[in-house]
Amino acid sequence: MGLVFARAGQPATGLNFNGQSLNYHWLDDPNSYGWNPGLIPPLNQWSFVALVVEPAQATIYLINTNGMTNAVNVLAHANRAFTDSIRIGGDPNSNTGRTFNGVIDEVAIFGYALTPAQVQSLYLGVPNVTLNVLRSGGNIVLSWPQGRLLEADDVTGPYSTNNAASPYTNAPTASKKFYRVIVK
Repeated sequence: MGLVFARAGQPATGLNFNGQSLNYHWLDDPNSYGWNPGLIPPLNQWSFVALVVEPAQATIYLINTNGMTNAVNVLAHANRAFTDSIRIGGDPNSNTGRTFNGVIDEVAIFGYALTPAQVQSLYLGVPNVTLNVLRSGGNIVLSWPQGRLLEADDVTGPYSTNNAASPYTNAPTASKKFYRVIVK
């Protein structure tokens, strides 16, 4: 049963539930869909699932009130362009026999591999963002992967929005300045 599945015009790729455990297809490779990760979501309990595909492995995560478990399939994974239709809750090859009988919420596909900490942060609803600060001559250079930069003259605020894009180069003029990034 497809959870998030694509196969129209390209080899089958997606995250699925085979009736007992989570699984995945990657470019119709039998070493992906024939692999048994042994991750069994509990019945009638909300679970967070994620598939992270990297060039040399794929990791399936299962997170719920029982904690976080994962399984790794060491296998070469070629890039796949997601230019075809993606079905949520089903497999495009079947409208009935491969449809997920449950509720799916908040599907996201990222263009990069998430770290275990980022997967955990998604589950907790807390974005994992690092604000990097480097000195370059008499300037400081701030960079962050996402979100909005805030600044204040005191650590307790008040913070105001700095509309700068990352990276932001600043020549400090005050004796102190505080920055943080907010992600919504």
